[in-house]
Amino acid sequence: LILPSVELIKNHFGAAEKNRRVSSTLNPEFFSFETRLYRVSIVNNMENDQKEFVDLYWPRKCSSSNRIIHAKDHASIQLTLADVDPTTGRMTDTHKMYAICGSIRRMGESDDCIVRLAKKDGIIAKNY
Repeated sequence: LILPSVELIKNHFGAAEKNRRVSSTLNPEFFSFETRLYRVSIVNNMENDQKEFVDLYWPRKCSSSNRIIHAKDHASIQLTLADVDPTTGRMTDTHKMYAICGSIRRMGESDDCIVRLAKKDGIIAKNY
């Protein structure tokens, strides 16, 4: 059984309607969507056989401001910095991921945020 994605349901059932309410419970297997004309409830197992999440929009959060990065925030960036073995100079299996939202980039504060986060994680020396 293949169910449509949550975004498809939102777009189909009254995305232009002003009085809509979207609610999601703590259980990720249940999603409810209400408008003045429709009420749609979907119960879906959001994991496949390999225990990977499917058909579920998992929003990112800004590493600096802790804001949710929306799907239409095309100015946001995501940096993944790999840890390097100091003896061989090769990449190890661990990494650090930073996501910066578009509003911080528009203010010109993204470089300061990345330096502050890298200092906190020990990637850059504290006296940099």
